[in-house]
Amino acid sequence: MTLDLPSALTARPFSVREARDLGVAPQRLRRVDLERPFRGVRSAEAATSIPARCRALATVLASDQFFSHTTSLALWNLPLPATHERADAPLHVTSRSRREPRRKQIIGHRFPRRPAPLTVNGLPASAPGDAWAECRELLTVDELVILGDALVSPWSPVPENLRPSIADLESTVAAVPDRRERLRQALTWIRVGSRSPAETRLRLLLARHGIEEPELNAPVDARDGRVLGHGDMVFRAPRVVVEYEGERHFTQTETYYADIDRRERFAEAGWRTVRVTAAHLRQPADLVARITRHVGVRLQH
Repeated sequence: MTLDLPSALTARPFSVREARDLGVAPQRLRRVDLERPFRGVRSAEAATSIPARCRALATVLASDQFFSHTTSLALWNLPLPATHERADAPLHVTSRSRREPRRKQIIGHRFPRRPAPLTVNGLPASAPGDAWAECRELLTVDELVILGDALVSPWSPVPENLRPSIADLESTVAAVPDRRERLRQALTWIRVGSRSPAETRLRLLLARHGIEEPELNAPVDARDGRVLGHGDMVFRAPRVVVEYEGERHFTQTETYYADIDRRERFAEAGWRTVRVTAAHLRQPADLVARITRHVGVRLQH
């Protein structure tokens, strides 16, 4: 039971210090009905996600500390590899002045010259572009490209007024003091227009096999100029559209029917649609060969 706690503490995590300041007895804070997500923190409910764990830890963060690296990216709801999205993944916390924080389940960093953090859902965190750069040794080049595509593209969950451009990311990389090679490689592949990690993986696969880069989520037109819809990857010269179809394309009835209607419009106007699924991405050689038959490859110089 938590009824004997002050009402201010029953609906959110709180620090032991705050509870004692409100008159809660030490023995009450040791009872088993309270969760202990971090040393010096109590909560009436278990923290079962990265944002929930961050809210718990925030009760004991110093004023110069903030969430960074993959933890910040998770708070901004940007795509991460599964190992970094797990609810029990270590939380990254950066200090701007004092030594790096040292706690269980925490990876601490100290960067005195880091820009001031922003606030996302009430929590202090690195700006999205800064967090991307912070992950230069944690993520692969392709994972950094996926994140970069997410940051600069219209589907990004980051608010419009915070979304960096590719030029902004280039400036961010230029300001990184060391170990920039992966970021530089990623920058050469980041494009505006991708709308999912799978679309980015598909684009990288095709480009690295010599297939000309398509227009991304671009209009598909009839020969009289009418726009028939938009395609994930539009190869205009050969009149080919490559569509990545995720689970929702098969499980959401409206999406499924809309896809059929769009493909029929494309076909009547002389466009060939090549459909790609996650299963095809697991057989890259066959997939590249199939798309090459319709699109061809660019000349190598």
